[in-house]
Amino acid sequence: MQHEIFLALAGCPGSTFTVSRESGLFEVITDLPFIHPSEVAILNRLSGLGTYYKQLNDFTKQQTTFCTALDLIKDEGNLYHKAMAYGFDKVLDSYRKKLVDVEQKCMMQPDLPISHIQHEFEDFQLLLPALDSCLKYVHNHKLQGCQILSFLHQQCSSGISSVETAFTR
Repeated sequence: MQHEIFLALAGCPGSTFTVSRESGLFEVITDLPFIHPSEVAILNRLSGLGTYYKQLNDFTKQQTTFCTALDLIKDEGNLYHKAMAYGFDKVLDSYRKKLVDVEQKCMMQPDLPISHIQHEFEDFQLLLPALDSCLKYVHNHKLQGCQILSFLHQQCSSGISSVETAFTR
């Protein structure tokens, strides 16, 4: 079961998790006989991180691919999107490192409970949704150039230290 959790955390739902129609987040497929009902809430909470990771990672990949100077001239604000993507990627690097570290722990101690994995990723439960919400806001409001900079500056005073640290990177 741990392998499926790590796949979901890496943004791949696999065969145990599916995308929820209501929330759009990964969640456990209902009525699986080998998953106790008390574990479903923890698994859904963890797999939600995988959804946020996938969306943020897709954005960073899209924005950090090679482009020519002509591409930058044609698309105003593209440079700010790229800068935002590089900042997000730094945060995602720490998430990827945590994912590898926790997976190695689980390989060394296969009897670690799911609650331990949940505890290890607790720092990201506020951070990734905040970054995803920021990305959606920029996209939905079609912010460009200094509008993005101003919006990110506003996000620096959220009151959540991990989010503030991420936005000041």
